[in-house]
Amino acid sequence: MTPPPVLTTELPAPGAPQVVTPDGQEIYEGGMIVASAPTAANDEARAGWQLRDSAGAMFQAVVRYIAPGLYVYELPYQMTSIELVDARGDHLGNVRLHPGAAPARLAPPEAERISWRQTVDPEGGIATLDVEISLRPGAPTPGDAYAITISRPHDCAPYMWWQVAPGARTLHVTRSRAQLTSVFELDPREGVVLAWLDTSGRQSLPAPEVLRERSCGAKQPVALASNVAPSS
Repeated sequence: MTPPPVLTTELPAPGAPQVVTPDGQEIYEGGMIVASAPTAANDEARAGWQLRDSAGAMFQAVVRYIAPGLYVYELPYQMTSIELVDARGDHLGNVRLHPGAAPARLAPPEAERISWRQTVDPEGGIATLDVEISLRPGAPTPGDAYAITISRPHDCAPYMWWQVAPGARTLHVTRSRAQLTSVFELDPREGVVLAWLDTSGRQSLPAPEVLRERSCGAKQPVALASNVAPSS
């Protein structure tokens, strides 16, 4: 079996849309992963992107939304290779379908706890959000995981993601207010739902809801075990 690709492109901020799947990569189903800062300008930049087959025919891409700034341009049914091009027809990336049977999708993340800390600016607004996920012993980040996504539990709407390192048990990220969307409007007592995105652009099943602790300023977060309700 071909080993999973290692995707090392970290998203710059504010990052222009970029294909993070290695050029010519063999994938199992899925498609090409595209990452960008979640801005209207970047959405407009992607609007003219199309797929081109080996005969030079152009057609519209099917784009699967994963989270703000994270998308999968799907490999069309019954096609074994495809190229992604921009509005001028310039090459952006290409993938090939792996000839072997696709392995099972990744199991959901097994989070032991999540800490969620905010800092405030001098005017009292949110300055940064600091998130740390501790995975259960024996269930580290899979070798073919590219990113972890965080979604709301009541409608599974994703609002945050970041790239992960294979084998890691602690997943940490800090985001500025400018890099986030609706995350600050969430109920602090609300839980979150986690999922992996693998290097072939396939999503795992979502994990059961995990509750989180939210803190502000200089307070240290107290992580909550899953299925334990926070105090009111």
